Amino acid sequence: MTTCGTPETFTKFGKFVIASRKELWGELHVAGKGSMLYLRDDEEFNPQVSTDGCVTGVLHDLTKVTLLKCLNLTGVEMPQEIRRFTITPKYFLTLS
Repeated sequence: MTTCGTPETFTKFGKFVIASRKELWGELHVAGKGSMLYLRDDEEFNPQVSTDGCVTGVLHDLTKVTLLKCLNLTGVEMPQEIRRFTITPKYFLTLS
């Protein structure tokens, strides 16, 4: 629940699907305009958001989420060969 001017802030974990249809582990940080989705995988993947800007996922508590109007990803290759990318969603919806 949010109060006027103060967005709820929390972090949830789950699996998310990007344009390549690949499922990736992710951390969803919800913090109003500062919300971010951090994705990671051990294998190389195409880090593109679909043309409609949507990313879907299922959190560990089985809540289904859809991130809307996502900006393309920025990425970093970690020394352990883990690829990590960031998505910036403008909106998100949850379905319990």
